[in-house]
Amino acid sequence: MKKKSQRIASIAPGFSSFLHSICVGKKVASEAGANDDETSVELDQLLEIKKTTIANIILNARNRKCNAFQVAVGVYLHSTNTPDKVISTLHHAGLCVSQASISRAIRSLSTEALVSLSTLGKDLLIAYAYDNFDILLKASTPTVETNTDPLKHLTSGLVFPSNTMFGLRTCSSLILVIKENDKFLVMSL
Repeated sequence: MKKKSQRIASIAPGFSSFLHSICVGKKVASEAGANDDETSVELDQLLEIKKTTIANIILNARNRKCNAFQVAVGVYLHSTNTPDKVISTLHHAGLCVSQASISRAIRSLSTEALVSLSTLGKDLLIAYAYDNFDILLKASTPTVETNTDPLKHLTSGLVFPSNTMFGLRTCSSLILVIKENDKFLVMSL
């Protein structure tokens, strides 16, 4: 937020001072004591957040393609399972994009992540981590029809780029194993 606010101030100093005058009132200025540095820093941070939010709402109202802030807020709201009514209200206030746009952004990010992981996997410079875990699903009212096991066994996986040296050692040993397996398969045929 601070970088974006500083960028706005460097590009349009008049607009930045206008936002500053909107956000700062006598009440806010009088709340910060001269000796209370921590409160002053908190108020400065809050002021930067307010200025950036207002600037992004104005930019989005002026041009619908200037919506990076609104998309980021929308993706955050999606990740926190915010109800659709709240997202719709914030969309009408200009603080986030619509539910359909959030879904498109999530789909696009998922596709990009899949392509990125595929590319990373082809280089063999990745590490895999797997973990098994169990979840006990308790039914509110057990019935005869739902006589299934409430204990669910799941596996989660994580793929992340590995250290280059570790990845190269792993790749070289993996290539040796693959070559040995290929020799064995050719000899067995």
